[in-house]
Amino acid sequence: MFMALEKLGKSYYRIFETGTTRVAGNWEGDGQSTVLFDKFVNFYDGVVFSVDIDPRAIANARGLVSYKTQCVCGDSVRFLKSMADMTNSRCAADLVYLDSYDLDVDDPLPSMFHHIKELLALGSLASGTLVVVDDNLVYNGKDTGKGKFVEEYFNNIGVKIIYRGYQMIWQVS
Repeated sequence: MFMALEKLGKSYYRIFETGTTRVAGNWEGDGQSTVLFDKFVNFYDGVVFSVDIDPRAIANARGLVSYKTQCVCGDSVRFLKSMADMTNSRCAADLVYLDSYDLDVDDPLPSMFHHIKELLALGSLASGTLVVVDDNLVYNGKDTGKGKFVEEYFNNIGVKIIYRGYQMIWQVS
C-alpha cells in the first residue's frame, strides 16, 4: 500500500481513514494504520483524516499522532460524504483506507455493507486514487472479508485490483 502511494509521486498526500488506531502498539489486534499514515505524511508532507465512532478510540489516537492527522469522532459514512461534498466534484483523497466496522466472520454481511456504503459516500474518485479495504480472508471456504462488495462493485465498473491479500487495494484509472 505504501509503495503504491509513493508511486503517485505527490508533493502533498491526502489520506482518509475509517476506523482509527484504538490502542498504542496493538499491531496484531487493531493494527496501527493511523500511526503509520501519520509517519508517512510527516516524511512526505500531507494530511490524514481518521474517523471513528468511538470517542475513546479517537482520544487514544490523538495522543499517538502529530498535528498533521485530524482524528474525528463520528459516523464514517456521514464523514466521507461531507468530505466529498466539500470538494464539489471528485474525492480529493490520494488514499482511502476503509477499516471502520469490525469483521465478524460468523456474520460478515454488516461489515461488507458498511464498507460499500463508505465507498459510495465518496462519490466520484479522482484518477490515481488508491482504495484499500482491510480484513479480507477466506473462512470456511468462503470469501468473508470486508471488501467483498467493494470488489464486486469495482469489478462491475472496471476498476482493477492491484493487490489481493488480507488487504485489498484498487487504483482508480
